[in-house]
Amino acid sequence: MGCGLNGWLILAAWGAQIASGGLFGLTSLYYYGETPDLSSVAMAALAVKVAAAISGFLLAAFYLGRGREWNHVSVLRTSGVRPRWAP
Repeated sequence: MGCGLNGWLILAAWGAQIASGGLFGLTSLYYYGETPDLSSVAMAALAVKVAAAISGFLLAAFYLGRGREWNHVSVLRTSGVRPRWAP
């Protein structure tokens, strides 16, 4: 089962998410001399976003690296989707 274009698009999307957050902070630092002042709730939300973005990027990279080794039938079996021809 090939990873195809979808895997690369997912990896690029998570990479863009990480880059946009980092560039926002760097832009604030450059123009204002400090990072944005965030409340504790906003800081917690930022931590969740960073963790999700890093996890998503790493999972997509793992999928691209190892996904070619996965058997098409075993992927269908583990996802709960059963083809019509399966017993």
